Amino acid sequence: MNKDNVYEIGEFKICPMYYGQRIFQKVSYPIKVGLYSFIEWERFSFYFDLNHEIKFIHGKGDKWPHPNEFVKRTKTNDLVYYFSGEYYGGIFDATGEYYVPCFLYPSNSLWNKDITDIIEIAKSRWKELILKLKKISMKTCPAEVGDFIRDIIKKDNRYLKQRAKDLKNILGTEITVLPPDTRHVDYEVIPVIISDGCLYHCKFCRVKSKNAFTQRSKNEVLEQIKSLRSFYGKELKNYASLYLGLHDALNCSIDLIKFAIEKAWKILELENSYLKEKSIFLFGSVDSLLKSRDEVFDFFNSIPGTQTFINIGLESGCDNTLKSIGKPISSKKVYESFFKMMDINKKYLNIEITANFLFDLAFLDSHWESISTLTREVVKHPYHKGTIYLSPLKIEQKNKQLKKFMEIKRNSFLPMYLYIIQRF
Repeated sequence: MNKDNVYEIGEFKICPMYYGQRIFQKVSYPIKVGLYSFIEWERFSFYFDLNHEIKFIHGKGDKWPHPNEFVKRTKTNDLVYYFSGEYYGGIFDATGEYYVPCFLYPSNSLWNKDITDIIEIAKSRWKELILKLKKISMKTCPAEVGDFIRDIIKKDNRYLKQRAKDLKNILGTEITVLPPDTRHVDYEVIPVIISDGCLYHCKFCRVKSKNAFTQRSKNEVLEQIKSLRSFYGKELKNYASLYLGLHDALNCSIDLIKFAIEKAWKILELENSYLKEKSIFLFGSVDSLLKSRDEVFDFFNSIPGTQTFINIGLESGCDNTLKSIGKPISSKKVYESFFKMMDINKKYLNIEITANFLFDLAFLDSHWESISTLTREVVKHPYHKGTIYLSPLKIEQKNKQLKKFMEIKRNSFLPMYLYIIQRF
C-alpha cells in the first residue's frame, strides 16, 4: 500500500487507492487481494472495489466477535461472514481454508453460525458511515477524495440491490452453487453461462435446475460477455478467473467452450488483470466426462498461464446409495469416471479434475467402502491432484460427522475436504 495516499479528513482516514496482494493465499489472518480503496472510522474499516461499491467491513470491539473476522459483500449482494475462531480446532484440515464463510441462507456447512446480529451491526455502521460522509465539506478535501466520497454516497443499499438484479438479468439465471474449487480464489469469479439445466435431476439435489440440459447459442454467450464487460467496468482489473456455468458446462460442445473462453478472455481483458494467477472453473457430470475427448483437455491445458478446475459429481461408488439418492447412473460408470479423472490429472499439468461424494451418517458401509477403495486402493500412493469433496446431505450430530469425516480423510491418498455450498 502507498501510505502517502492516506488522507486524514476529520474523524476519517481515507485511502482512494489500496494496492493489495496479487495472489490469493491461505493464511490465518485477513489479507486483501486486488485493488481497493478504504475508509477507517472509529473501530471499523470499510473497503470498496474499483467501482466504489462496498466490498468488506472489518470491525473491532466488544460487539464484534473477533478482530480477524469480517463481512464480505458479493456481487449478488449477499453478505457473508468470514469465521476464523476455530481454525486451530480443525477448520483447516476439514475445509482447506483458515476461514469458513457463514451465510444468511441455508447451506451445508458444519460450522453454521447465527450471523444475523453481526450482519446487522455491519449494515448499521455502513449506513451511519454514509450519513457521516454526506456532512463532509467537499471544499476541504483533495479532488480525488471528494470524487471518491461522492461516488460512495451514491452507491447505497438501494443502488446495490438494483445492481444485483441487473447481473441476474445479464446471466439469465441464478447461480445457486459454485464449484468447490472456486475457494482457491475466494469465490471471486466472473460467471459466463453457456448452458442451462442438467442431465440427471437427482432426487437428493436442491441446488440444480429441474430443466433439461441445453447449451446456449454463440450469440447469446457473446451478448452476455459484452454486457458483463459493461457491468463490471473498472472492477475487471480485480478478476482473473472465469466460471463457465451452469451445472454441466463440460457437456457443451468443444466449439462453444472454446468460443466462450476466447471471447471472454478478449472482451473482459483478463490478460490485463492486476492479479497474477488465472483460473477457469466448471462443473461436469459422469457422462460428460466419459464422453469428452482429448481435444477438450488439450484445449484447456493449452491456455497460457491458466489453471483449469473441473468438478465432477460422482456422489457414490455404491449402487445402493446411487439408487437411494435418485442418481440414474451405475457404480461401474462412477469407477470409470474416477479412473479417467486420475489419468487426466496425471497427463495434463494445467488441469485438475476434482470429485464430489455425498456424506451422510445413515449411508450403508458399502458407500464408505467404495470411497476408501477409490481413494486408497485404486490410487495406491499419495497424490496432490484429484481433490475429493464430501458434501453433507444434512447437518446433524456435528461432532460425530466431523469424526467420521476425519476418519475417511486419514485413510485417503488424495486431498480431501468438506464441500461448503456457496452460491454466486
